[in-house]
Amino acid sequence: ECPLHPMVQATSHGSGGGGAIFNLISLDSGPSVNVVGIFLGLWLWPSQIWGATYLLYQRVQWAFIPGLMMMIFLKLLSTLLLSYDGVLRNRLLARKDVRTALCSEAFTHVRTLQMLSWLEPFRNRILEARAQELGITQRQLYLTKTNEGVGQVTGVLITLATFAFY
Repeated sequence: ECPLHPMVQATSHGSGGGGAIFNLISLDSGPSVNVVGIFLGLWLWPSQIWGATYLLYQRVQWAFIPGLMMMIFLKLLSTLLLSYDGVLRNRLLARKDVRTALCSEAFTHVRTLQMLSWLEPFRNRILEARAQELGITQRQLYLTKTNEGVGQVTGVLITLATFAFY
């Protein structure tokens, strides 16, 4: 293990006295990986609409139009929610940078801060930055759960819209 940070794991590969390979596990890489799901969703969305439209037309004729409109509305709502999630993620990363810079500054100059009794003002600045970061995290959590809720009720709402017109 790396003595500098608990999230850095050192693994040695090969035999003999070769150098160690360091693997850094980042907690911020998850949202970047989710881009793959977004591109797959954009690629699959037209085929989903075409397939649902075709199958519904075979069963309920033109009564599929309200269901199709509901599907398009909910997909657009989901897209808007995910777009705002990206905005919040950028704000969150900026807030993390501010808090990290404040912590780094405090750690670098800890003796000076102690000597001049400036620890409390620096602590308050760090806690204020952390509070702003947590506020953004909370909004991002609510947004994510709202989007998941929309995904859970999409099928029911499409069905209700279709059969209400049928």
